[in-house]
Amino acid sequence: MPSSIKTFYSTYNNSKGLPFWNAEDIKKRLYIKEYLTLHLQNILCKMNQAWDFQEIEAPILTPLELINPNYTDNDYFKTNDNKLAIRPETTMGSYEVAKYYLNNGFKLPLAVFQQGKSFRKEDSEQSMQMHKRFTEFYQLEYQCLYSANSKADYYNEVITKLPAIVQDLLKLETRCVPSDRLPAYSKQTMDIEVKTHPDKWLEICSISDRIDYAENIKNVEVAFGLDRLLLCL
Repeated sequence: MPSSIKTFYSTYNNSKGLPFWNAEDIKKRLYIKEYLTLHLQNILCKMNQAWDFQEIEAPILTPLELINPNYTDNDYFKTNDNKLAIRPETTMGSYEVAKYYLNNGFKLPLAVFQQGKSFRKEDSEQSMQMHKRFTEFYQLEYQCLYSANSKADYYNEVITKLPAIVQDLLKLETRCVPSDRLPAYSKQTMDIEVKTHPDKWLEICSISDRIDYAENIKNVEVAFGLDRLLLCL
């Protein structure tokens, strides 16, 4: 690789929050997605075989009115005309598709999920280096929707079973702990963390009992940081 390209790669990969990925990384990312999807399906389907998993891909450019109001102008990028935003998360796209599906013949329980890039304003190099918070990053999010009348405790089942699955994947000590931040849309949020150093834990997944989809529908959101998973694999 020419020295000028090496310099560019090193500068942006390490200090600008814009990681570069090679062919092996891309294959690993696909493997991670398939591995986690299969195991999450197994967790839910063992409780109810009716679960329907639908993978989608929503646009990165998102109408501004769909952006969660918890985000501010300091969090995400938007177009000059204030009509579109470069999405800070994939949730809103999954929600819009789920609404369409449920209005057009799909039944609960339904999991709409996608792997895709999100973008946030990260201006702290320490945050990027220590916490692996990037300006451009991959998410793998599952919005698992089911009837509010269901007696099944899907949330508890996921937070109980998923950490061991992540540990088997990464071969690192794993724990599930209450999140240090409770989003306004969540009744409860737990984080899966992996031990990357003797005294350092890295969050790689959040599991939220969301209350913002619809009054008669419950939602377990499972949100993985794919870049962090890839760096740990």
